[in-house]
Amino acid sequence: MRYGHRVVDDTDPADLARVRATVDAALARGIPVPLYTGGDTAGGVGAAVPRHVVLVLPGGPDDAVLVYEPGSGAVHAVSHAALWAGERPLDALGRWTHVVWALLPRT
Repeated sequence: MRYGHRVVDDTDPADLARVRATVDAALARGIPVPLYTGGDTAGGVGAAVPRHVVLVLPGGPDDAVLVYEPGSGAVHAVSHAALWAGERPLDALGRWTHVVWALLPRT
C-alpha cells in the first residue's frame, strides 16, 4: 500500500470533506489511517504543527471511528463530528484538539 500525505485545513470545509471522505473510504476497505494531531493557529503557528500521531482503525460503529492512541495504549470510539471538530482536547487525539496532517492511502 502506498500512502500520500496532506495538511488538514479544518478552516476549509471542502478540504476537510475530501480528507474525511478519503479516511472513510480507507476504513471501509479495512485500511488503518495514521493521523497527526496538534493545536490550531489560535495558539500560534507552533501549536498548529503535528505533535502526536494516532491510528484510525477499521471496524468502528456507524456513527463513530475507532482511534488507537499510543500514549495511553487505548482504543477510543469517537464520533465522526468530534474527531474533526477541533473544539476541545480529546483523549483519543493525545489531548490535542485538531487533526493537522494525514497519511492517506492511495488507490
